Amino acid sequence: MSTVSSVTPVELTRDGGVKKTLISSGQGRKIETGDILAIEYTASLKDGNIFAKGEQEQCIVRDGSLIKGWDIGISSMKVGEKAIFLISPEYAYGKSGVKPVIPSNSDIEVELRIQAWLGNQLRPETLFQKDLDIDPFISSTPEAIQSDFESMQSRKEEKNRV
Repeated sequence: MSTVSSVTPVELTRDGGVKKTLISSGQGRKIETGDILAIEYTASLKDGNIFAKGEQEQCIVRDGSLIKGWDIGISSMKVGEKAIFLISPEYAYGKSGVKPVIPSNSDIEVELRIQAWLGNQLRPETLFQKDLDIDPFISSTPEAIQSDFESMQSRKEEKNRV
């Protein structure tokens, strides 16, 4: 991931646990709780090792499915915006991490762009006003990342046995 060094990150939390560096401004609506979004992202450890990447992934803001740092970061954005977030362990995967992908107490960096607003789960009438045709069954939760990694590792091990 590329980090923009000429721009000072903005602290989104009082303790500095989530910091945002704007890459490009969005022109669309401000993000609200319950919004269903299409996003593209690359998530890595502070050392640059990428552990997750997605295009046209669907997420719901502040419904409990995302780590706290993602919810805080995404809530600060507008549709079309692209930013890099530095998220401390307290707002990411904490002491437990996601073994073996994310060690305990790891800072993570997420480069994220909001591609489209797909509606709001708290206002069902908006669900037919989506901006982009995205598969609604694609998940981007921490559990899905872990599951995808384990599946990838299993396929790799099976391939090596053959």
